[in-house]
Amino acid sequence: YGVESALQSSSEFIEALTNTGEIDSALEVAAVFLNANIEIHDSRGRTLHTAGPDEIGCSGTRLTCELGNRSALSLRIHQVDMEPSPADTPIRLAIGALRLQLLRLGERAEAREELRGELLESLLTGRFNDSEHLRRRLSLISRPNLAESARVIVVEPLAAANRLSARFHTDL
Repeated sequence: YGVESALQSSSEFIEALTNTGEIDSALEVAAVFLNANIEIHDSRGRTLHTAGPDEIGCSGTRLTCELGNRSALSLRIHQVDMEPSPADTPIRLAIGALRLQLLRLGERAEAREELRGELLESLLTGRFNDSEHLRRRLSLISRPNLAESARVIVVEPLAAANRLSARFHTDL
């Protein structure tokens, strides 16, 4: 019964974790499951995100692991008490699932940022002529309301403005 219960609990944790859309909520779900303080640190040791009980109340096992191969971030986990051990299968599974979810969320944020940059470039250069395509792009970066109610003003580069100004003076 203990193994089955642990498996059920781990399954529920992974389902809850995969439904999180932000790093802070993923850390909170993991902190509750692991009964631990969880922090994400950068390569300089600065704390970027934290979740769970205050570290002062944690007297259990400490664990530090790298987030992933390409990432300079690390996870620091400090359990409230000694049970269960980080070597236990459900705990290893939870830490692995958390690492994967955080990497997934990071990749998603990078992709959104890239889409934002491409969209901004298209808007600034006027290289779009299909409003439906523009709406889809805005929806992909979680701005569908902006697509329905926004007005776009394209600002011409200075060279074009000088040509317009010269034409205006000629027309006078």
